[in-house]
Amino acid sequence: MKDIRECLVWLEYTNGLKVQTEMELDIDSCIETQIRQMWESPRAGLQIGPIAKLANFKWDLCHRPSDLVEGY
Repeated sequence: MKDIRECLVWLEYTNGLKVQTEMELDIDSCIETQIRQMWESPRAGLQIGPIAKLANFKWDLCHRPSDLVEGY
């Protein structure tokens, strides 16, 4: 069973473009692979303009479980 969570993702491309979006990520799978497959593929070029390489990204859960927040 996959652990799919809604996440905030901040993307920065080599051409200087910055994008902030929400997406669903499988927390038990490689986050970097999921983000690169979605935002560095030729299909992503249709959404963000000319294809540029992803230079950097950050992600965080949209909603943290209350027991996780209390642990900080």
